[in-house]
Amino acid sequence: MSRKRTHRKYQPGMHPLDLLAACRPMSARQVQGCMLRIHDAFAQLRGGGADQDLFDRIAVVINVGLIRSEQIGQQGVELFQAAQKALMEAARIRCDHGRFGFTGPGLETLKEAIALYEEILAASSPRQMNLAQDEVLRRIRMGEVYCPEALAVDTNTNRMAA
Repeated sequence: MSRKRTHRKYQPGMHPLDLLAACRPMSARQVQGCMLRIHDAFAQLRGGGADQDLFDRIAVVINVGLIRSEQIGQQGVELFQAAQKALMEAARIRCDHGRFGFTGPGLETLKEAIALYEEILAASSPRQMNLAQDEVLRRIRMGEVYCPEALAVDTNTNRMAA
């Protein structure tokens, strides 16, 4: 006589080994791969690029770095906030001239913020970085963090409203 089997509903979850891997710091190769794309995007923007995707990539880096700095101990918070202001200024310059541009102090601030982000990335696990990205999205929805779509541009003058 065969047994009746009760079927359990499938509940997706992380395999224990995947969970452990997500909680370990990133390898040097993973960090280099991430930072290569970030440095490339920054170099193109610094050279006067106008690609919104490159700008968004740097904005995500700055926002995630801000969240991780708050979680770690507040040391880099002011630097990342200054980098956010530099990005907003670059967006204003784009509205005026059609491509992103940076002031001298803004450029230096962004270089320092990206260098600090690299250190944070090397010391963080993928899970910590994913949680920080989730927090960035939550704050964007609340209006607390820079969001590219939040820039109000007057279509008549092609200038930012704020």
